[in-house]
Amino acid sequence: YNRCALLKRALNSVFSQTLRPFEVIVIDDGSSDDTSTMINEAFPSVRYYHLENSGVSNARNIGIDHATGDWLAFLDSDDEWLPHKLSRQVAALSSDEKYKVCHTEEIWIRHGIRVNSAKKYAKKGGWIFTDCLPLCAISPSTVIIHRSVFDEIGQFDTQLPSCEDYDLWLRITAKYPVLLIDEPQIKKYGGHDDQLSQQFWGMDRFRITALKKIIDSGQLSSKNQQAALDMLLKKAAIFFNGAIKHEKIDEAHHYQQLIKRYQNLAPPYKMIHKPLICHNKTLPTDIKNITATVSFLPTGDLHLRYQLIGNVAQLLIPKPQKPTVIDGLWKHTCFELFIAVEGESNYHEFNFSPSGQWATYAFSDYRIQSERSFNPTQQINFTQTNTHLLLDVVIAQTDLPQNPSGKLIQLGITAVIEAIDGDHSYWALHHPLTHPDFHHRAGFILPLNLS
Repeated sequence: YNRCALLKRALNSVFSQTLRPFEVIVIDDGSSDDTSTMINEAFPSVRYYHLENSGVSNARNIGIDHATGDWLAFLDSDDEWLPHKLSRQVAALSSDEKYKVCHTEEIWIRHGIRVNSAKKYAKKGGWIFTDCLPLCAISPSTVIIHRSVFDEIGQFDTQLPSCEDYDLWLRITAKYPVLLIDEPQIKKYGGHDDQLSQQFWGMDRFRITALKKIIDSGQLSSKNQQAALDMLLKKAAIFFNGAIKHEKIDEAHHYQQLIKRYQNLAPPYKMIHKPLICHNKTLPTDIKNITATVSFLPTGDLHLRYQLIGNVAQLLIPKPQKPTVIDGLWKHTCFELFIAVEGESNYHEFNFSPSGQWATYAFSDYRIQSERSFNPTQQINFTQTNTHLLLDVVIAQTDLPQNPSGKLIQLGITAVIEAIDGDHSYWALHHPLTHPDFHHRAGFILPLNLS
């Protein structure tokens, strides 16, 4: 924002394309300069949206939502397309339809002078997940992406203040090959003070967060999982050593615990993906699907990830609250787990809210709540975009039902989703009755062997 002159240069490069785009959208993330006047006078065909400043990820996501085409190209306001950029990419994509993502080489301009990029920044094509692990290997201004990719993997993560593109490329390249135009098609300008990379120290902090997300997602192949683990441990070790050197005790402890956790996560470990089914009496119109990923870690802890894909704007999502135990979460949007030991009547119920709050219950039999105290602390991580909800939680082994005989563990994984009109839909691995009843043991259909 507040880049009126740079934006004019960027837009001139768009309208100088030999293949004109179908539509041009500008998302202004809170400018107070002459941006609006300049666009109205110089580029009246541009669809212009002015926002309260909310960050680059939200701005890009709004642009994605407002675009009407199937293919989307991005251009940062401080960069510039070369005249044949779109025509080269469209021709290449048309000749090989298996690709849904295409990027290009780039020319680097620093402080007005062309510079040669280091070898580590050389662009690559194909299955490039491992090439995307050290640093951001794709420049947003070079890329064209098919809309269906965002439908599957989600949009930019608004919780990341920086390296949001690194996070997106990891999610994309884990599932899609990338087409490369190996001749420069943009000018990438750098060195000015308002670049995001100039505003934050230790950019790898955000890359570590992205690595944790992709590792915990349970979506990676064993090869990519190991490569991501190795990179996370490498980056975390650098921060740990730096914190020790500068006597930052709390920070050192944080990275020490992170390293300890992910060192224990060496594959192979148990990982299961399951779709949740909506009860046929509560079918929603704004949810495409909900899936659950279950991982038993080598430590014995249970990792759960719930992913919802749909029109999130039509859902009522609890706002963030102070993490604490609270009853009644199931009355609103809430993700749940029921867990029991095969052949035993007692079971546990866990409720996880996007608010960061949780509830836990112990039952001696069907809906008969036990008097035993049971309030373990839960660490809930929640991410929301316009099309995706992701909720991650790790349940400590000590909080799982006691199972000294080593019997099978039975899981019932469920969710309650509240729409903005107050309607509720009920989701589970299996619905044994004609009405929703998550406590019914016939719904605990996922068996796991902890041994």
